[in-house]
Amino acid sequence: MAAKTYSIGPGVDKSVARKNRSMAAVAALIGSAQIALPLKKEVVELYFRQQVEVNTDPQRRCYDGANYSSAMVWTEWVLIGPYSREDAESSMKTFQDINPDREYKIIPLPEES
Repeated sequence: MAAKTYSIGPGVDKSVARKNRSMAAVAALIGSAQIALPLKKEVVELYFRQQVEVNTDPQRRCYDGANYSSAMVWTEWVLIGPYSREDAESSMKTFQDINPDREYKIIPLPEES
């Protein structure tokens, strides 16, 4: 697999490189360095959602943290972040082992032309 290389010049602020997860963006900001990036790597987004208890009592009664009537509802899907397909699948498995009550899904990003 061919790799595109960038180079980082002297005097690079390494905190910027650590905070920014996109190596291409870091290289564009900093200048030229020898960072190898694969040209064709499928990028996907990893999302999760969880169930939360919602108080459904019209009078909103709650006694010592227990609702008079409630229902479990799913939250909206929340983006965890963009990953490569392999990293997303392994992260999803790890997250599912840690948080079995949450749901996870992977959505492929459209390819750039």
